[in-house]
Amino acid sequence: MKHVTENHILDSAVVLALCLIIVLSHSALSLKPAGMRESFGSREASNWSMTQYDTESYTGIKKEYVVTLPTVSPLGEDLMMLFVHAWCEVWLDEELLCSAEEPDAWHLGHTPGCWWLNIPVTPDDSGKTLRVVVTPVYHAVQNRNPRIFLGNWYSITGSLFRETAGELILGIICIIMGLVLILFSPAIRFSFLERKQLLYLGAFTLVAGVWRLCDQQVMSLYLYHHARLLYFLSVTSLLLTPVFFTGFLYYWNTGGGRRLYGILYLALRLIALLLLILQLLNLLDLRAVVDEILLLIVIAAVPIIIQSVMNLIQGKEAKLNDLLYISFGIATGVDMYRYFHAGSSRFLSAFICVTVLHLLLMGSIIIRDYLDRQKRSFELEAEMADARSRLMLSQIQPHFLFNSLSVIRELCHMDPEKAEQATVNFSEYLRHNMDSIQNISSSLNLFQDT
Repeated sequence: MKHVTENHILDSAVVLALCLIIVLSHSALSLKPAGMRESFGSREASNWSMTQYDTESYTGIKKEYVVTLPTVSPLGEDLMMLFVHAWCEVWLDEELLCSAEEPDAWHLGHTPGCWWLNIPVTPDDSGKTLRVVVTPVYHAVQNRNPRIFLGNWYSITGSLFRETAGELILGIICIIMGLVLILFSPAIRFSFLERKQLLYLGAFTLVAGVWRLCDQQVMSLYLYHHARLLYFLSVTSLLLTPVFFTGFLYYWNTGGGRRLYGILYLALRLIALLLLILQLLNLLDLRAVVDEILLLIVIAAVPIIIQSVMNLIQGKEAKLNDLLYISFGIATGVDMYRYFHAGSSRFLSAFICVTVLHLLLMGSIIIRDYLDRQKRSFELEAEMADARSRLMLSQIQPHFLFNSLSVIRELCHMDPEKAEQATVNFSEYLRHNMDSIQNISSSLNLFQDT
């Protein structure tokens, strides 16, 4: 890794600071408390009354939400409700409209995921009492309220898309860039370490993008038939994020700390494998240990952050990756605070923003070093070609020509036929060497021009 100048360090620090400011500003707007709001004709209910009572299932509680339906459009509207890792019953006055509970047949996990319920309503339903009984599956989501919208599908989808557009774009960017790096790493003649660095960096970025994309509520609305698949993709990608991150650090670090990253990488791989096996055996739900998975991300980031801070404190010449790792730690800390404070992972965008920036800079550094080596290789080949041309020129010296012509002159008197053949051989030798020298000179001139 080459050292960067102070101006580059200052520019990078300013970019990272602005990136974090934008993310935090976006997050502050995105985490507004729920309220009755109009957006493209859709209305989201917030003026409900909530009653909580004990039960023997899952977390030991149930919640009952009661709200009066407003005036429904004469053409009818959709009553759409979002539930996050919870089963439910929906009543309209005394009529049971829906009862969703965990099936008795074997299935993977206890949660239905983040799923939507769509119930058409007519003007005759205006003023009726909507009662929603929610049974949360995990303690981590027992304080999450359902979201209830009244409108049409397109207006509600547009409202949610506007709300999460930034997260969706970041997730798509990470997925595309991760795939490019994974496919790019074996395509060019990189060294073994560089291929591993690009592979793990691409895998880390890919799973981070899949996690952010599948974790968005609008995705479960578009793919409402595959809510559980989205959930498992999201939580599995989150589980693999610290694994690939420590794998990248292991192959990136060539100093004394590499052994520590190797041990950490092996430990995280074993933990991830164990958790996946327990999930497949239905002995554990990954969603129930999301807090611990997020803690694994923090554990993976702590060593490199400490090392980067120590490099700066000890007065060593700062490297761009030191600033990136410190900013990565700050972003991860901000996201962890917001997650445990708000109880939702919907808007953890600081981590993703720094990941994208980290990917751009680290990937460009690896590719730049490769191109520099290629240039040095071309220069070495040019020097070798120049040496070969000099060797050929040294063979065609005046005394060599004089001796050859003298031999041919003597052969003309002694054996004219041999003299004729020697003349032909000598002319072919000169022509061959002259053509080679001209080709080498042309190649050298072309390389110097480029």
